[in-house]
Amino acid sequence: MDTLEFLQTILPATGFKYLALFKVGIPYPFHKPYESLEDMAAAIANFNRDPQFSGVFHACGSYQHAYTTIERDGKTKRQYRKPNNWASAKAFWMDLDVGAGYADAGKGYDSKQDAAMAVARFSKAIGWPQPMLVSSGYGVHAYWPLTVAVKHGSWTKCASLLKACAALQGLRADPTRSADFASILRPVGAVNRKNPDAPKKVRVLCAAKRLMDPRSLFDALKAYAAEHDVTSAPESLGALTAHLQGEGLNADLTAHLPYSNAPVDANIMADKCKQVGAMRNTAGDVNYEHWRGVVGLLTHSENGRALAEDWSSERAST
Repeated sequence: MDTLEFLQTILPATGFKYLALFKVGIPYPFHKPYESLEDMAAAIANFNRDPQFSGVFHACGSYQHAYTTIERDGKTKRQYRKPNNWASAKAFWMDLDVGAGYADAGKGYDSKQDAAMAVARFSKAIGWPQPMLVSSGYGVHAYWPLTVAVKHGSWTKCASLLKACAALQGLRADPTRSADFASILRPVGAVNRKNPDAPKKVRVLCAAKRLMDPRSLFDALKAYAAEHDVTSAPESLGALTAHLQGEGLNADLTAHLPYSNAPVDANIMADKCKQVGAMRNTAGDVNYEHWRGVVGLLTHSENGRALAEDWSSERAST
């Protein structure tokens, strides 16, 4: 499967689609919007050949506009993958990490074969067809491509339940990707230069046998969830979810720390800590690891969930 066929399989034909481009030495991406999948595929090939770009990613959904704007400090700032610009998606997806370190930590698999087998078992358990599997270079991406694009609200509802079912099954997929409409992943045909001395091409490991009807997938998932008493919370801010309650996204950051029951004022933390202050003062316009660490602290603060949503309102999804 070449790049264009891949894009046509997993992205809507209508709306704006993004490439997220990382330049060498710059930790945040530049966005390029495309309405034409043909133009997008050609651009991926061109950016692959340009040595100034260390990573080429595609946004997994489509967007209403080429960009939106926000006024801040008297300046107009462009925004791209924000919720007010979401349109539709034509696939569900998961990101599985591979390597001894991930496997030993319980966050991934020893090999791509192990990851593929785990996804196959999960798909069978929930009554879904086998997905398309893509080697991202070092990990595995799973896509369930759809016959038609679905609006972002319906997608998020189904993806949130899919994520909850994966957790029940023990599938070691990255929880920050499975139900995040704003996700970016590496497209087929791109080159993964995580190790510059050993670049790896992103390629299809196993194509899906057919496109899938979204209603049938959701019905099967609801039946599985009802049988196993699985519920999911709405994901209004992508990765910011019900994980803020107890075990979840930030458990690995906080589980080993002894906390008292004394109330914690997050704003006092923000006044005294530059990292927390930057998160508050920019409404989350920080990199992912910065955001993730502060959200971990907010889980132990008064009104932590509400503050986490407020302090994430301008976060650039990565």
